[in-house]
Amino acid sequence: MLSKANMKKPYRIAIEKLFSAELKRLCPEFNKVSVKPVCKYNGEAVFASDAVKATLFISVIPHPKGHEEFTVEIGWSTKHRFPELSMRPNMFDVNELGNDEGMIRLTSFSKIPGFGWTFRGVAWEWDQKYWLNPEAFRTTPVEIIDQDTKRVPTDSEAVAAVGDAVTEAINELKTHGLPYLNKYLSL
Repeated sequence: MLSKANMKKPYRIAIEKLFSAELKRLCPEFNKVSVKPVCKYNGEAVFASDAVKATLFISVIPHPKGHEEFTVEIGWSTKHRFPELSMRPNMFDVNELGNDEGMIRLTSFSKIPGFGWTFRGVAWEWDQKYWLNPEAFRTTPVEIIDQDTKRVPTDSEAVAAVGDAVTEAINELKTHGLPYLNKYLSL
């Protein structure tokens, strides 16, 4: 199977761009921020909103092993900094609200299995072409298979591939994540 270290950059950029635009439309108070590299995942996009009680965070995280999948975590800090936690996500029970800092995976609310939202990109195309068609795998020259595994999608292909997954993540954010953060602020 494919060995990937990082998500292909066009997908990561497309996810961040689409998510950011929709978040700006929903909640203009959230802005992209930089956080210390030791506190975040590789390729993570962090958005923050300062409230009197706490700073709220929404993070979009590409799969750390490069799979065509991403997740979203929501968090807060009454110390008005990116949460300094021993592990992420650190909240597994959505009913835990009393902590000074926390990050919880958005999929915890709806019990979506796996890491987060998957999309059909280059790895999916490779699976369709070779994994599900052993004859093509046996008869295709190694150089062509190698090109297919290393193919970088165009920007428009990346946007088309991730669009539905980003829409699903935004819907979960609207349904579960934003009400949860507002509930935290009302404590």
